[in-house]
This record gives sequence, structure tokens and C-alpha cells, in this order.
Amino acid sequence: MRGVMRPLVAALVPALVITGSWNWTKDQVRSQPVDTVPTIREQALSVSASPSNVMTIRRASPTIAAWHDVRRQEAAISAAVSLLGEDSCLFMRTAGTQVVDRNDAVLYSPSVEALATLAAALTELGVDWRPTTTLSGTEPVNGVISGNLTIVGGGDAQLGTNEISGDARSGTLQVTPVEALAGALVAIGIVEIDGDIVGDSSIFGDSVVTPGEATESAGLIIDDARVLSSPQNRGLDPAQTAARTFLEILREFGIEVNGSARTGVAKPEEVGLASVFGERLGQVVQSLISQNLDEGRWTTLIGNLAQQLEIARTTSTPQRAIVDILEDIDINASVNEDGDVVMSCRAIRQLVEALRSFGLELPPVLIDGFGDGDGISLIDSGVSTVVAESTGGTEVAGMGPVGNVRAAVSAVLAVLNRDGAVTAADAFAPSKVVASD
Repeated sequence: MRGVMRPLVAALVPALVITGSWNWTKDQVRSQPVDTVPTIREQALSVSASPSNVMTIRRASPTIAAWHDVRRQEAAISAAVSLLGEDSCLFMRTAGTQVVDRNDAVLYSPSVEALATLAAALTELGVDWRPTTTLSGTEPVNGVISGNLTIVGGGDAQLGTNEISGDARSGTLQVTPVEALAGALVAIGIVEIDGDIVGDSSIFGDSVVTPGEATESAGLIIDDARVLSSPQNRGLDPAQTAARTFLEILREFGIEVNGSARTGVAKPEEVGLASVFGERLGQVVQSLISQNLDEGRWTTLIGNLAQQLEIARTTSTPQRAIVDILEDIDINASVNEDGDVVMSCRAIRQLVEALRSFGLELPPVLIDGFGDGDGISLIDSGVSTVVAESTGGTEVAGMGPVGNVRAAVSAVLAVLNRDGAVTAADAFAPSKVVASD
């Protein structure tokens, strides 16, 4: 038995030594302070109670906040633009940032087509171009013209008499004095015309006036084809009316006329006797852009310029010539099925810039409801259109019913005045948002 116990004791001794050593070590560890690793729950409690500046999911970064501000601004501008009708467009840009570009579809407005005509005329003809009206006839002998005296029209819609004042006839535009032609004949010693006074409007072809209305174009026209200086009483044929008016002027200057007044074309054998030049095109456009282009009194003037462009470009229609010229200066326009020039509001802004390139000044005229501080200059305001641009940093071009366009622009300006600036939305695209300070 004693022999059996000896091996068992020998086996237990090492185990007892190991156990004693383990217990001693564990007691030493328990007696020393140690840093423990907190659980996930303990981490959450610790962070929520920490007074340090640690970002949580409830705290948005400045970039995200800015993005939401832009989205809020976009919503406000969208609501403002909704005041436009279906047949309207609006383009606005402030501090180089596009704010509104609503409705890229091309639209038609009579006064926008007039504005396009003016820009095309300046481009094709130049700022110094002037229409010319000429007297032709046979060589005078002893102060007598044996035959007809022809007044050849050059498309000067501003040709008029001293009886029609500039304000009554054409606002700020200069009247080309037809009396200057009669005075030139007197200066070269003409005392008698043994023939008729012939009105030649062949530069544009025949034209007929609707009673009480201005003609679309006229190669020869004096006093807007008025008879007896009456705005409502117009001769049915502008060239016939012009010949009769000039006959009366010649007699007032003491020149005897043995014939009557009629229309016709100058004969090849006739020679030029005198000419009078109209106002420079740059000055004409400068006057027109500050006025209502929809008014009937500008109809013939703008129509004549369009006819001059058709002649210069040898196109099928004046509108086709206008579009071709605008395309040459990178302004998108087209001719619709009705033969009208149509374009977008963005193209209108380009027209304004083209006018500025010719050194023209756009006079500041505040649009109703915009306020004194908005710096909006009115280029054109008609029954069916508003074309405006800014001298105060916000560019505007609108087309459509005046009330709708004005309401939309005013509402957009209110948003800009509230927010102070506009930032492009893609600057805060979700891919660029960083969820940290």
C-alpha cells in the first residue's frame, strides 16, 4: 500500500505548486488598480455624457446646412417663376450665376422681333449707315427742268416736313427735312419744272396703307403718309402722297410746277440733282431702345430697316435675313410657320449684349413694382412683352404678358433680396457633402 501512495504523491506535488502560484498571482492582480475596456453600452453612455465637442448624428455640418439653404432658395424661386403663364419665358442672372432660365421654347413678340431687327441692322449696315432720298430729272437749262422731277425714296421713314414737329411725329427721333431738297433746287437756280412730280418707291416695291394705320414698309414716305398733317388721315399710297406733299413744298419755295403729282420710277436718262441724308442708324437705335417698340409709329421705320436687310442679304424675306445675320453673331433665332422671328429669353439677353457692343447706352427706367434699389433698366415694355436688363448686377430678360412677367421678376428679386446671394446648387451636390467639420 505504501508503495502505491508514493507515485500518487509525486504526481500531485507539481499540480499543487501550479495551483498555489495561480491563486497568488490572481490575488496580486485584484489588489492593483487597472484600466478596463468599456462595453459598447458603456461607450454610448460615456459619449453622451461627455462635455467635449464631439459631433453626433443630430449635428449637421455647415456644408450640409448650406446645401439645404440652396434647396430652400431653389424652391422659393420656383414658386416665383410659377407666376409666369405657358406662353412666357424668363431669364435671370445675378453676379454671374444663373438664377432662372424658364422655358427654352422659342416665342414670338412683335417688339422682340423689332429689337432683333435693330441688332441685325447695326451688324449688317453699321452704326454710321444713313438712308438717302434723291431728286432726279433732266439737266436744267436756264433754271428750267424740261420734263418730270422724280423724288426717289431710299427707305427713310423719318422724312418729313417742318409742319410735323419731332415730338408729334416720332418722339425723340430726328426728322429728315424734305424742305432741304427744295432748298437745294433753289440754290442751283431752278425756277420751273415743266412736267410732273413723280414719287418713286421702287426700292421696296409698292406699298398700300390701311386707313388710320401705319404701313409695314415704304420706300418713299413723307410725314408717315399723312394728308393735311393729320395722324388719322393717311393717303392710301405713300409714294403718291409724298409726291403731292413735295409738289406743294416746291410751290411754297417759289418753284413753278406745270404738271401734277403721281407715282412712277426714275428714268435711266435722269441725273441726280440733290440728295438729303437721314439720321445715322446708331442714333436711331439709341432713341428707339428707350421707347415702346410696339407702338404703331415705329412700324414703318423698323419695317424699312428689315427691308434694307433683305436687299443686303438677297434673301426670300426680311425675317430670313434677320435670322441669318443674328446667326453670324451666335444669337439663336428662327422663322416660324407664320413667317415671324422667334427666339428664347436667353437669346434676348444676347441681343442686349449685342446692342451694348455698338456703344449704345441703355437708359435706366424702373419697371413698376421693382423698387428703386433693384437697378433694373427697361429696354422695352409692350402689351405682350417685357425686355429688360440690369445696371445693378441682376440681368433680366422676359417675354410674355406684361403682368405675368413683372410679377415673376418681382417675386424672384424678393427672394434674392432676402437671401443676399445665389449659389449654384451643384456646388452642394450630395457627392460633395462631407459629414465632418
